Amino acid sequence: MKSYPFPHHVKDKERLLFWTQEQVLPFIGMCMVGIVTDMLTIFMIIGVAFGWAYSRYSDGKPDGYLLHKAYWMGLMPMKGRGFIYAYHRRILPK
Repeated sequence: MKSYPFPHHVKDKERLLFWTQEQVLPFIGMCMVGIVTDMLTIFMIIGVAFGWAYSRYSDGKPDGYLLHKAYWMGLMPMKGRGFIYAYHRRILPK
């Protein structure tokens, strides 16, 4: 039987049973798409595959890697004074 670590600190990832939020969200999203399109079983299988693929992809990467990647590619614009436009790669002084 595989043992799972119990979160002891505030910074630890929240879990739903055995899975982290990042692993459960693709499954829940695909279930919603499956309910809307009336093909729940197929989209549940796709959701499990997406969750598994994401967990395999993010194992060696730091937390928030995909959010950073989406921001850097310009897919997730952020508001605020601390964020610059993602496509401005060089910042020159005034």
